[in-house]
Amino acid sequence: MNPINKLPDAIIFDCGDTLINILNFDFSECFNYFYEEIIDQSKISKEDFLKYNKSIMHVFFERELNDIEVLFENYFNFITFTFGNVSNKPIEVIENECSHRLYQSKPVKDVTLFLDYCKSQNIPMYVLSNSLFSTREIRKELEENNLSHYFKEIISSGDHLYRKPSKDFFNMYLLKLKLDGITGNICYIGNSKKMDIETPIKLNMFAILLNEKLDTDFVSHDDYLEVQNYKTLIKLLKG
Repeated sequence: MNPINKLPDAIIFDCGDTLINILNFDFSECFNYFYEEIIDQSKISKEDFLKYNKSIMHVFFERELNDIEVLFENYFNFITFTFGNVSNKPIEVIENECSHRLYQSKPVKDVTLFLDYCKSQNIPMYVLSNSLFSTREIRKELEENNLSHYFKEIISSGDHLYRKPSKDFFNMYLLKLKLDGITGNICYIGNSKKMDIETPIKLNMFAILLNEKLDTDFVSHDDYLEVQNYKTLIKLLKG
């Protein structure tokens, strides 16, 4: 039995591993970049700088516990206040270069097929994603993967204090959609049950978990849908 009985009025997507796969993620590369390109190396050795950064890593992990985002620009200000800034690059360039050192990305398999289908059905699409990077940078990453043009709005937690699964973060976007005249059956698609599914369920959204490790095409749970890939999701939407 098809668990989808009508098309959504709007779809909100997670970004990382939902729209683009995050590859070779390595925080140490971000710290290497700051030492090589940004700070005054006369103030500290590279070894001590990396040790210092490891000592403050708890801040990044604690954001998983309190739903408050750590902003890249705040980290930049914290580090350059202490160790100086010998770079004349604007912050948006530094952020972009740092993100490329931190990880690489590529489109999730068949995501463009799904986005093209939704576009053909006039379903408005949005992005609400966790990242220490700004909305500007997430939009640029989607542009680099030829995906940004599908979305009416792109929002990163890196600009908005809260991060998923915060109810306040989701509600901020739902209120924005409501003020823009979009109500009704709003769908959220993500790849993490904790970050992307549990809160949308509580907010009466139609939640879809993308799980490529699923051993069947889809599973219809009591309060959300789990699918193996975007081709399956297209079939379900088509009925």
